[in-house]
Amino acid sequence: MTSNTHRLALITGGSRGLGRSAALALAQDGVDTVITYKTQIDTARSVAQEVEKLGRKAAVIRLDTADVAAFPEFVDGLREILMLSWSRESIDFLINNAGIGLTAPIAQTSVDMFDQLISVHLKG
Repeated sequence: MTSNTHRLALITGGSRGLGRSAALALAQDGVDTVITYKTQIDTARSVAQEVEKLGRKAAVIRLDTADVAAFPEFVDGLREILMLSWSRESIDFLINNAGIGLTAPIAQTSVDMFDQLISVHLKG
């Protein structure tokens, strides 16, 4: 089987929590992954290494889902990764996991906090 016949998932927010768990579970099921992160590149690289220890390929790429203006640059970078690492132009699965956690009662949620939740801005 050649590298471009493996199933491939893009996991937003894949460097920790549910995204990390999804990457590892998919690796155990024979799926390669591209993992996005916002600020914690070392954490994302660690997850990629765990995926590779399970016999699958992984790559990491930065993505701030709240920065819509940066999407074209992200797409270009993703296309480059796909071609260089998998000799392909598309993914098979998208796990849209990026998000944040703000803890406050609704009555104490500020407009800025609400805007962050709506724009799915990754923290940390």
